[in-house]
Parts: sequence; C-alpha cells; structure tokens
Amino acid sequence: MSILITGANGYIASRLLATLTHAADVFLHVRSAESAQAFRIEGWNVVAGDLMRGEGLTDLPAGIGCVLHAAALFRGDANRILKNNILSTFEVARFMETRRIPAAVFLSSATVYGETSFEHSAAETDTPNPLTPYGISKLIGEFIFQEAHARGNIRSAMMVRCANVYGPGLAKGMVYDLAKSSKPITEKHPIKPLSPYAASKLAAENLAESFYQFA
Repeated sequence: MSILITGANGYIASRLLATLTHAADVFLHVRSAESAQAFRIEGWNVVAGDLMRGEGLTDLPAGIGCVLHAAALFRGDANRILKNNILSTFEVARFMETRRIPAAVFLSSATVYGETSFEHSAAETDTPNPLTPYGISKLIGEFIFQEAHARGNIRSAMMVRCANVYGPGLAKGMVYDLAKSSKPITEKHPIKPLSPYAASKLAAENLAESFYQFA
C-alpha cells in the first residue's frame, strides 16, 4: 500500500520519515520546490505546491491507500492559520474522495478541547471547545474528514488529538521557558535548560512510531 504524507518537512512528519525507508510506496508533499529538491536528493518521492489550492496532488500516481495529513500552520496571523489549515484539509479530503483513497490519518490537536483542568484529563468524549485559531482550524479539519467518511468515500478516518510534543531541536514549551527565564541561584550555579527538549507530554519519536505502526 502506498502512503502519502503531507507537511513532510514539519517537525512531527520529519520524525516519521526517520522510521521509514526511501521506499517506492511512500510519497511526500511539501510546499516549496526547494524542499522538494532536498527530499529528492535524499531519495524520496515528493511533489510540491500550495496545498490550499491542491497543487501537487494531481501529480501523484494512482494506488495510494492511506494519507497522513500533517501539514498545518501553528503560529502567526489568525486569519492565515485558519485559511491555510482549513483550505488545505479540504483539498486533501477532496483529493482522497476523487481518488477513492480509503484511509486517512489526520494530525489534529488537543487544543480542540480548549482549557483543561488538573482534575480532569481531556477525553475523547469531552465536548470540544477550541479557544485558538489553531484549535478551531483543527476541529473544522476533523469535521471535513468526518463528512467525507459519512458520504462513504473514505472508509477509515482517524483523528489524532495529540498533546504538545517535545524532541531534539524544539526549544519551546512551559518547562523550557521557565528554566530559561529563571534567575540563577548563584552566579556559580545558574539554572539552565537541562536539554534541548521542549516541555510537553508526548515525545515526537513516540508519536511518529505510532503512525508507523498504524500505516
């Protein structure tokens, strides 16, 4: 079965690629021609273009059986986040319906829950209440895939509401920021971030491995 991964140069998708081989049945989608060329040099099958317009998708061969949609904007202007993430997801779902691709894995986010308390961990049965443009865009993305599934054109649609992830090179997160901004206890022994790992709940490599096992 061939697999398409969107947002292949993103933080999580790039971790997934580390678990895969440069096989003929793995295809990548990235935005820029420069990124595409870099992946081709490494031996990957890759297409490029603006996913909001569906660019690059029609260049893919027939026979794809699963799409991991990981492309998304996380930071920046609210309108840009909403436009990019919603339109991109719509185009991916439409492409899947047209090609009759049976399985979708959508990288959503725990931000669809909004605020959670320490007394209650977010659960799948909780009512979504996104408070950020990113969370709103992810919830709408879930609806897009759910509707395609309800129409019978996508047999399986998995929504992965992952928490923030940490991993090498991701210098952000609450604990990292706290350690970085703390005043030194003494001049001789200042408080420093213990590692380049961001503070969060889920290791990027563990999440990538779960996607690999599913695919």
